[in-house]
Amino acid sequence: MVMTNFYLERHFGSLEAIEERLLAALIRLRYYSPLVAAQPQKGIHDNELRSWVYTPVFDNQAAASWARKVLTVKASTKQLPDAESHVCDILSQPLPPNEIFQVHLIGPHQDGQFTLFTYKSHALAEGQSAIDLLATLSDWIINPDAGVDLTWGEEWHNLLPGTNVTLGREKEKWDMESSETPAEIKRKNGTGKASHLREPIHDGCALNSRSLLMHFGHNENETTTSRLVQATRSEGISITHLFEAAHAIATYTIEPLSAEELAESHVRYFPSIKAPYDKRELVGNVNTAFTQIIPAKVHCDKTTVRDRVLAIAQEVKNNYRAFIANPQHPLMEATLIKLYPLRGPLGVDINANTGEILGLGIIDNKLPLVWRSSDGHHTIRINDVHLGLRQCNKRPMVHLWTLEGKLRIQIQASDVWDESYLARFLDEVIKCALSIC
Repeated sequence: MVMTNFYLERHFGSLEAIEERLLAALIRLRYYSPLVAAQPQKGIHDNELRSWVYTPVFDNQAAASWARKVLTVKASTKQLPDAESHVCDILSQPLPPNEIFQVHLIGPHQDGQFTLFTYKSHALAEGQSAIDLLATLSDWIINPDAGVDLTWGEEWHNLLPGTNVTLGREKEKWDMESSETPAEIKRKNGTGKASHLREPIHDGCALNSRSLLMHFGHNENETTTSRLVQATRSEGISITHLFEAAHAIATYTIEPLSAEELAESHVRYFPSIKAPYDKRELVGNVNTAFTQIIPAKVHCDKTTVRDRVLAIAQEVKNNYRAFIANPQHPLMEATLIKLYPLRGPLGVDINANTGEILGLGIIDNKLPLVWRSSDGHHTIRINDVHLGLRQCNKRPMVHLWTLEGKLRIQIQASDVWDESYLARFLDEVIKCALSIC
């Protein structure tokens, strides 16, 4: 889920007026991105694997009925709740069976702010696409397109086209180097040695309704953020490269190894990259798969934390560059599915506890904090943005982004982990990142 808190500047009207505009935006969203109203079903193309099934509607009334079902509106006369506990409360309840998408509008709170959040299946939208979704809704709330007639019954043509439709299949004339990439991915995913990882405090995996632990951890000020940005630029790396490296060194610091074990170890991540043909209003995970593996030999001979972090950051940069330069990378998800068909019972995941880290970039560039109507009469000013996942697996997930020039980093995990342990790990990540300044 992605949540925003926002103010309405100038005369905008009541909660009911905002609700009316949001309903209109959802109707429009269903037309331009019908996947939000689709249902995953088994037995369509395969007896085991599910397929997306979309049923067209044939008039605006049916689309409005769907929008009303998706939207929940709650009046509020209370203070704006603490963001950390609010996110945990929202995610304590799963989406109802067979539902993949909800939108909630709460407010106005005592300080005049409203809360808007989208709650959706991981299969529908995550990370970047979830931020794009909030940007689309904000745009369409402030600038309703009331005069456009939508041709219902034909909206299915706007369904996500998929990589093969958009780009075609692998090109035979691509150089031999590109054809080696699937083999390299298979080699990396097929290794029998687990990534070095932190062990959870408790056995098992929490599945109860209060399974989420959230620690926002750090909201660095502009001065600290500026120091980090300047340091990364001088080293020729990015904030993403830096924090993936800091995450790795923090893992080794919290869970130290002997010299022999260290030499044979590695850390791996599973980042995803948005495909270049994605559009903001087209909700969906248009990602390409990538496995980032950093062997300890890259950094274990370095004597300082700074040198170890920079060595890994350079390796991370080189791995990303090699992957993105490959013309096959938008097609890699389909290639991986061919190599590892998602069939049968799940096997033992040797990386079940492996932490992950995802950089969302500069939020302001994707979700502008000020939205003004074309006539200048209305303004929405976004005050804050929060992200949360309802996850019941064992993987601690770190997210980082910048907002108004300030870096934010948070960690969340199921309650097989101890909260103080997660906070200590996040502190170590920040410490490792700052070592290059």
